[in-house]
Amino acid sequence: MTISVSDLARAIQNRQTSALEVINRTLAEIEAKNRHLNCFTDILHPRALAQAQKIDLAIAKGQSIGPLAGVPFAVKNLFDIEGIVTAQLNLLKLT
Repeated sequence: MTISVSDLARAIQNRQTSALEVINRTLAEIEAKNRHLNCFTDILHPRALAQAQKIDLAIAKGQSIGPLAGVPFAVKNLFDIEGIVTAQLNLLKLT
């Protein structure tokens, strides 16, 4: 099933689904397909699950969340992420 980012965000915010449910499905898809595609180097399971739980709790409390809260995304390993070794290669440093 394919769903747009805006529809997914709206479904999470309206409690038609939970951020935890979305991330669990996403992680399952990644696990199933990444062994063939090998496109993910670092999959942050615990961090993603913890963040999803925080988002669901905030929604349950009626707190304001960001417009894309709960929508999974991937980041190329060129950007610094706290606690993750960045594989970026700066050619200027080599010269």
